[in-house]
Parts: sequence; C-alpha cells; structure tokens
Amino acid sequence: MQSVSLAWRSLCKCAREELGKQRDAEEDRKSINDVLPSEMLAHVLSFCDPARDLRRVCLVCHLWNDIAWDAVDLAGGNNFVIREASRRGCVEAVRRLLTREEVNPADCQGGLIKRVLDVGAPHYLWYELGRPVKKHKEVLLLLLADGRVDPSVNNNRLLYAASSFGWTDIVELLLADNRVDLSADDNMAICAASARGQTAVVALLISDARVNPDARSHEPLRRAEQNGHTKVVKILRASARVNAAKFDKEEREKEECATMFLAIVVLILWFFG
Repeated sequence: MQSVSLAWRSLCKCAREELGKQRDAEEDRKSINDVLPSEMLAHVLSFCDPARDLRRVCLVCHLWNDIAWDAVDLAGGNNFVIREASRRGCVEAVRRLLTREEVNPADCQGGLIKRVLDVGAPHYLWYELGRPVKKHKEVLLLLLADGRVDPSVNNNRLLYAASSFGWTDIVELLLADNRVDLSADDNMAICAASARGQTAVVALLISDARVNPDARSHEPLRRAEQNGHTKVVKILRASARVNAAKFDKEEREKEECATMFLAIVVLILWFFG
C-alpha cells in the first residue's frame, strides 16, 4: 500500500503542475482523471493488494472502480475478492465477478457457501427467532445459479439452513442438484422445516422420494404437533409414507406410561406420608 500511496502523491503533484493551480481533494481527483490516461492509473492500481486495497480503490469514483476491475488480479489470493464479496453480502459485486473468466468460485478455500452462511445465517439463528440477512440469501441464489459451487459442502448445511428459514426458492434449486443429499443427517432438513412450521418447504421435501418424512421415529410429525403447526401436521398425515397410526399408538402408550408412573408416585407419597 505504501508504494501505491507514493505513486498516488506523485500523480497528484504532476496533475497540479500541469493544471497550474491548487484544488481540494475532490477537484484533484477529477483533474487527475481528466489529465492522466487510464493506462497510467491502471499501472498504479496493478500494485494493489486485493486483500487490503481493492475495496478502497473501488470506492474512489466510477472511473477508478472500472479501472480496478481490469488492473487487479481478481483471482489472486485464492479468489480472495469473490470470497470477501460473498462474505459481506455484496450482491452486485458477486454478480459481476461471476462473469469474469479468471474468477473460479469453486476454487475458494473453505467454500463460499459456508462463508456466506457463517455471516448471513449463523447457527444460532437456526434455533432462535432471528432472521438471516436478506442480501446473503441473494448471494446464495447467485452462487447456486452459477453451478460451479458445490451446494453440499459442510454436510449439506445449506439444505438445513434453507429448510429452517423457509427459503423455498433455494430448496427447489437444491432438489434439482444431484450433489445434494436430501436425507443428510438422518433427514434433518424435513425435521427442521416441520419444527419451524415451514409449510411450503415441507410440501416440497415430502414430494421427493429421497426424503423420509417418517425419519427419526416420526420426528417431523412429532415436532410439528408439539409446536402447533397444524398445516404441516395435515401435510404429513396425508402422506402415505408417514405411519400416522403407529405414531398415534406410540403417543398413547407414552401418555399411559406417564399417567401410570404419576399414579405410582402419588401412591408412594400417600403411603409414606
């Protein structure tokens, strides 16, 4: 960055001498853009470190933004630019980067999807009432549409997150991608969607033969009934792949056992009381 700063000061000095007057910072920038050719500016920007300087350069003005995109190695630092843009939820920057041939989102260390979810939909939001960041969802849609990013990374975490938050558009894309294991973690996706009352997502998942809606000893139906999600309960009970009769029988037996245990406790307390 020091070399870039020195070069910038030299350019400022040359521009002032040529124009023959002093101006404020904004006028200096406009004057330099008018006087110095873009090739010279691009040469200076080629010394930028994408990890530190690119964002600052792009914020100077539209001209510097356009020049920076061509002058800086966008694939450098293991595709640092798109990794950072995705993590920050910079939708338009990600859209633009995906059109560049030198940028390969599949080569990003750690996986772009994991980075986006870590910021836009962290684990604690999956169990609380919080909402994920909208801009990060838009980035995920761009990455999935591109096709080069593996959506099954991190044990199909994206499927779990999308099901929990009711992202039907993302779930539809995942259903069509053969790399995604819809039954990952013992069908945790439909369990999470049922527990959160995501009716549309449950309907999508239950329509796919790869998903077991009766997994984990009827957990989807149990969680939906416990949380009062009547629409989800209706969808699950209407499915031929959900053994609702067995579930009801097991629940009655649990209630009977609980009642009997309570009666025994009361009897013991009365006898020794």
